Formats: sequence, structure tokens, C-alpha cells
Amino acid sequence: MSLVAVRTLVRSRLNQLGYKEHSDAFDDTNRPQKQLDRLYRIVSGPVTGEAADSLTHTFTYSFDLHITVRGVGADNVAAVDRAFLLSEEVLGDLLQTTVRTGTDIKDLIPTSMTVEPYSASDDNDVLLVIGFDAIIYCEF
Repeated sequence: MSLVAVRTLVRSRLNQLGYKEHSDAFDDTNRPQKQLDRLYRIVSGPVTGEAADSLTHTFTYSFDLHITVRGVGADNVAAVDRAFLLSEEVLGDLLQTTVRTGTDIKDLIPTSMTVEPYSASDDNDVLLVIGFDAIIYCEF
């Protein structure tokens, strides 16, 4: 089992698509304005486990992918539309069978998606949040 494998996979795929990872793993609000567009952060959620049989356990690693989308002037409608286009790009890449199923990761399942203002003081830029569950099998 490797939770790091999930993060490494997502990081690798997004970097190949031209996204940049934010250096702060815990705070969305301190992103530099110049680098705001297509900046992402992997937000770890709970890891749950269950016994599948006498040897194999199933773990579910829930995480959210936060992606900032830069608006153009006061046109936040265009930023929302662009966020949905970027979500299709990300989902289209991560959900390819050859990408989402591998030796460490058995499946990657999208669970939710929201588009919201980047912050209370900045509703021109938006935050795209895509939730995922990664299914991992482990033998002990």
C-alpha cells in the first residue's frame, strides 16, 4: 500500500498538463497572485480501511484537489466556465483506465466537484475543488 503513490500519480499527471503545485500544503489563501492560475494543492482527507479477506485489506484514501482559476477582470462567469473546462481536462486525464488502475492504486473514483469564489474578498478568481476516493489493496 502506498498513499504516497496516489499523491505522486496525481502530482505527475497535473504537472504534465501544465499545472503547478502550490508549496503550502495547508493554506489556499496565501497563493501568489501572479501564479494564481492553474495552481493546485492536494488536500488529504481520511483514510479508511476494511478487511477484504484473511490476507488483503482495502483502504480508501479520500482527498480533494484544489485548483485556482484566474478570472479576467470582473468576469467571474467566464472564470466559472473555465473552471468546468479545466475539470474536464483533469478528469479526462486522471480517469483513463491505464492511469487510474495500477499496481499500487486499484481505482480512482471522483466523488464531488464544486466551483466557489477563491476568497471572500476575491470573487473574480475561483477555486475548483474535485473530490476523489483512491482505492488501495494491501496484503500484510
